[in-house]
Amino acid sequence: MMTEYRGLLFDLDGTLVDSVADICAAVNHMLLLIGLPSLREDAVRRMIGDGLPKLAERALEAAGGDMSTLAEFTMGVSSYYQEHAADHTACFPNVFATLQYLYERGIRLGVVTNKPVSATRIILRSLELSDFIDVVVGGDSLPVRKPDPAPVIEAVRLLGISPEHILMVGDSAHDVDAAFGAGIKSVAVTYGYHRSPPSSFNADHLIDSFEDLLAIVLQIAPIVPFDKAYTKL
Repeated sequence: MMTEYRGLLFDLDGTLVDSVADICAAVNHMLLLIGLPSLREDAVRRMIGDGLPKLAERALEAAGGDMSTLAEFTMGVSSYYQEHAADHTACFPNVFATLQYLYERGIRLGVVTNKPVSATRIILRSLELSDFIDVVVGGDSLPVRKPDPAPVIEAVRLLGISPEHILMVGDSAHDVDAAFGAGIKSVAVTYGYHRSPPSSFNADHLIDSFEDLLAIVLQIAPIVPFDKAYTKL
């Protein structure tokens, strides 16, 4: 008998949205200001997943910067990104349609990300996802971030649903580890910003396309062609 899932928690970057262009722009803006070479987008993509402070540290080190200026560099990246978080960021294929479909069928949805809450909400509003999302726990919501399970535990508490009826969906081992620590099952997506093969995460489910969640949560196949049959009204 399959589990009845009543709530879903999602990572943001690399799972719901492709945000690397805006993150890279914020990093390179600050590197340019201090006279350092810019970084390629593929290099910045591999730095994503542990929160902005860690990303800034990796970027400054990769560009050969003075690590004693890290605090100022991090603040500059954060400030610029706050103003440009949704310039080029977009949903991955079928994310909007799938979230809308799940929401309209009574599934409660939340986001658990290592990104600051303010930037997260800017992106969700810009991409018209806010109406579907009941809970947002960000990298600055608690003293710890994923892979620590505390942010997921907090999101579960806010959803008000028993852990056995909630799934965590993400693109990194951090998401799966946090879900395991919080006592909930997990789904790993094979796209995204992972630094190791998703098949190695030991997630309960592995999906290649976001709409494949419907087969797990609602036990139905996606509407075909899903992106054309069920999109923004």
